[in-house]
Amino acid sequence: MGRFLSPDWAAKISPVPYAVLDDPQSLNLYAYVRNNPLSRVDADGHCDKSGLLCRAWTTAYNWATSSHSASASASATAGQGDGSAGPLSVNAKAGTAQASAKASWGKNTGASANASASVAETTIKVTDHSTTQVTQVNALTANAGANAGVSLGGKNGFGVQAGAGANADVLTGSETGTITLGPVTVTGTATGNVGIGANASGAIGTNGISGSAGLTFGYGGALSFSVSWGGIEGTGGASVKGTAEKITTKVDTPDVRVDQ
Repeated sequence: MGRFLSPDWAAKISPVPYAVLDDPQSLNLYAYVRNNPLSRVDADGHCDKSGLLCRAWTTAYNWATSSHSASASASATAGQGDGSAGPLSVNAKAGTAQASAKASWGKNTGASANASASVAETTIKVTDHSTTQVTQVNALTANAGANAGVSLGGKNGFGVQAGAGANADVLTGSETGTITLGPVTVTGTATGNVGIGANASGAIGTNGISGSAGLTFGYGGALSFSVSWGGIEGTGGASVKGTAEKITTKVDTPDVRVDQ
């Protein structure tokens, strides 16, 4: 009761100190930053929108706790050749490499980098008036990535985490066929790979300490198809992947979409 009867203090005498009369929340002695703590902060207990220091502090805080990111990527090929004869076209690459990096800062700050390289890559395409067949084979493909970050709250709590991983596919291949019969187009794709992978990660923070590492030999394959007719398209498929310990299969539920 005494708080309602006691006027708020001000360094400079004012009838209604630190009040903005078109904002009733500024008159509420129990409200914090005009009852909007998600977008405002109070540096001295009397934050108001006309205060230069308060505006500067609020701007800095909001920038630091919001999400920002930047990314970059690059690719290179040591050698490449193309050839075609009638409906047949072939593209071959040797020594291809890609690299990418991403950084984010704010409430969750982190950085990650990824790189991949393939010793050989071949794409064969056969096309006639109603069918298209594309075969792609990659030999000795390797991927590597690393990440590190700092969490300043939220569901991840406060802490630091880092991880790295790499995998190498001895052989990967895919086969895609498309058949067009009038208004109906049927597309099917089959993929497969054999490889080995390794990974490690760790974290320390308010949620505890955790870490993991592993080496996996694996293989996989997938089949998918789609059928389209005018504005109607149906899709489905199945996949399998296996390691030395287990085999996992998955069947995609058929889906039908109608364009409006």
